[in-house]
Amino acid sequence: MELKSTTYHLDGDGYRVAYWQSGSPLAKKVLFCVHGLLGRSRDFDELIEALRDDFLCIAIDLPGRGQSDWLKQPEQYSPESYLPAISAVLNAVDNRPVHWVGTSLGGILAMAAASLKLANIEKLVLNDVGCHIPKASLQRIAAYVKDPLFTDQQALIDHIKRTYPSFRDLSEVQWQRVAQYGSRQADDGLHLHYDPAIATNVRLGSNEDIDLMPLWQVIECPQMLIHGTASDLLTQEIVDAMLEHKPDLELLQLQGLGHAPPLMTPFEVQAITEFLKRSDA
Repeated sequence: MELKSTTYHLDGDGYRVAYWQSGSPLAKKVLFCVHGLLGRSRDFDELIEALRDDFLCIAIDLPGRGQSDWLKQPEQYSPESYLPAISAVLNAVDNRPVHWVGTSLGGILAMAAASLKLANIEKLVLNDVGCHIPKASLQRIAAYVKDPLFTDQQALIDHIKRTYPSFRDLSEVQWQRVAQYGSRQADDGLHLHYDPAIATNVRLGSNEDIDLMPLWQVIECPQMLIHGTASDLLTQEIVDAMLEHKPDLELLQLQGLGHAPPLMTPFEVQAITEFLKRSDA
């Protein structure tokens, strides 16, 4: 994969947004992968490897994460501020039809981009996020958005395993990759690879439920919903409500997984690949 970047503007300032690209530049369709709140572009390596022969594959580092610039003000870390960065990346690939895979926040951004016509989304995979976000799940997430310090990569891996129990069944190679791309070296040791200021808006926005139904219900393209059955962000009640509105919604339930499935296991990758490559004509 090739690390690339482009620029965008927010509140009068220019920023660099980074993304990894793989596959044929001449492919007619784009696989666009957007990670969760504290995720990173390289969370999608397995999926990209499976689809690189059929798509131009792009995985973005959202602002304040990975190789992308940190924003100047904590209050800028919001979905509204991420959309200009996403638009800049999609413009760089000529706005071809997009097959969007979004984990948690990445799925919320897909709903927003679709409603605002910022992307020509032909298929959509929502990973453990739906039309309603419970307040309790937001409060849990807000509690772990911190800036811990680690002495080595193994200590960082141990922290991620405790914080994200859904990341089960990963190989040692996968864990090493999570640690490599999920950390940044500073003078005082290893930190997680995101701007700690992200926490500000997360905590401010965790006091009430979020209703995304107006955004989600207008999306007309084929969709797959991935549900970790132990998730507190995408509950069975929310899944049932979505199926009631869209009976043709393709549902993949992963038993016992909480928020959010890593999309790195062969079973997860195969299910998504089959959905995205299938002709729905």
